[in-house]
Amino acid sequence: MAKPTGLLPTTHSARPKVEILAAAFLISAGVVFEWLEISYSHANVANLWYISLVLKTIWNMAECVLYTPALQEALRFSPLALLAAGFAMLWSVRRAASRTSNGELNG
Repeated sequence: MAKPTGLLPTTHSARPKVEILAAAFLISAGVVFEWLEISYSHANVANLWYISLVLKTIWNMAECVLYTPALQEALRFSPLALLAAGFAMLWSVRRAASRTSNGELNG
């Protein structure tokens, strides 16, 4: 018989500091590798026209998107969405911590 709790089994870590450290390590490694890729690439003056072309195209696309009424409405409610996402994350961490401290975690 299937468990009614969910479709996929999930695991909750009893130590969220390990998850935070792992995320920080991945982010810092990505920043370092990207910086190395940019700083040690062979920049040539003859290729600068391509950068200006890409930046001009990105600006034109952003300008077309930024002047739509739907985006302006979405930007009105985006702070509320950020607040809701943050509170949901805090609630889930608190709930997982209380489950771990109560011994309800099956692992």
